[in-house]
Parts: sequence; structure tokens; C-alpha cells
Amino acid sequence: MVAVSSPAKVLVTGANGYLAVWVVKKYLEAGYSVRGTVRSLSKSASLADTFSKYGDRFELVVVKDITKDGAFDEAVKGVDAIAHTASPFHFKATNPDGMMVF
Repeated sequence: MVAVSSPAKVLVTGANGYLAVWVVKKYLEAGYSVRGTVRSLSKSASLADTFSKYGDRFELVVVKDITKDGAFDEAVKGVDAIAHTASPFHFKATNPDGMMVF
């Protein structure tokens, strides 16, 4: 038995990421409502189109910088569960060997 049953609202962070899109899809198919966070609504228009058939059960909110204190304060209001798939990333690595973990 799941801890939070549908029609609960789930926050999926980084909703336009490859894995997150599948998470969003599965939650919507299971009857949940989904609020997805993205860094920009304009760059996520295709995501809104993809899930438009779910009507008001799918919404997007902007969280521009997830590394800032309180970044998700507004996004988490009114949700019952969180699937945290967002990750801050950058391409500033200068030593790829130091990034490898075995």
C-alpha cells in the first residue's frame, strides 16, 4: 500500500528532465495531480503541451535557482508528496578524475 494515495498532489522537481518526465507521466496515469518545477516556463512549453490532456491535474511553476535558500517554499505549498528529481549542474569541471566515484 502506498503512503499517499491518488488523487493526492505530487511535486516533481525538475519536471522537464528526462527521468522526471516519466515520473510525471506515471503519477498522472495513476490519478495523481502533479505540480512540476521548471527553471523557465518558456523553455517548458512542450511539457505543458505533452500533458495538456490531464487538464488542471498538471501545472508548472518556476523555480529559477534550486540552490537558493527557500527556493521551493512556494512550490511545496499544498502538495502531499515530493519526487525530487532536480539537480543543479554545470559544465565547469576542470578535473574529470576527481568527479569519478567507484
